[in-house]
Amino acid sequence: MKLSAVKVLFFIVAIALQVKAETFDIACAGNSLTRHAILAGVWDWESGMAATDETLDYAHALRDKVAAISPLVTTLSTLPAIQVADATNILTTTTNLYDLLVLQTGENDLFDATFQSDFADALTLAEARLKAGGLVIATGDWYDNGGKVSWQKSTVEAKGDPFLFVDLSVLKVAATFGYGGPYSDAGVATHPNNRGHSDIAVRIFGAWINTQVIPKPRYGVGIR
Repeated sequence: MKLSAVKVLFFIVAIALQVKAETFDIACAGNSLTRHAILAGVWDWESGMAATDETLDYAHALRDKVAAISPLVTTLSTLPAIQVADATNILTTTTNLYDLLVLQTGENDLFDATFQSDFADALTLAEARLKAGGLVIATGDWYDNGGKVSWQKSTVEAKGDPFLFVDLSVLKVAATFGYGGPYSDAGVATHPNNRGHSDIAVRIFGAWINTQVIPKPRYGVGIR
């Protein structure tokens, strides 16, 4: 008995709905290193400062590195958080879940009891935004103002799985910062340049790949 064209189409659509594309979802919540809005006379791009192009900031470089080895479609969300308290706010309001969540905070905060409390809250909220088997990577203060990094490191490591700590301050050498943007702004020049962003992406990717298996789709077919 032959199936009508309508029935064949129905079966194709039904199968397509069941075998939906999976994604490996990355979020980077952070300050101007993660994403800085366009600011007249200072900064001309919606990207991590001070990469010369959005595709060259650490978040996009990290996404590209994961996508190169993952059989899943890799997505990226950048969540702007000037201070760690902003990260807690955005992680409270978002309903999305992620496979990898990078928490890049601290550079704009005083190292005091408020920061310590907000940072602990941000870690708890970040964990709640993970898919099963997901990972939170918290980064240390790029500038290491006031000795924050050692405290951040011990706090993250004390929590154990699913948290990892990545120290960015060790990457801040003369060759990795100093690009002042299109207007040679001194504030911009304190941010990582293209090499700095690349080094950050490599360091975060290395931490992730050392603890993760390459994600495999549940439906048996990798989709790019």
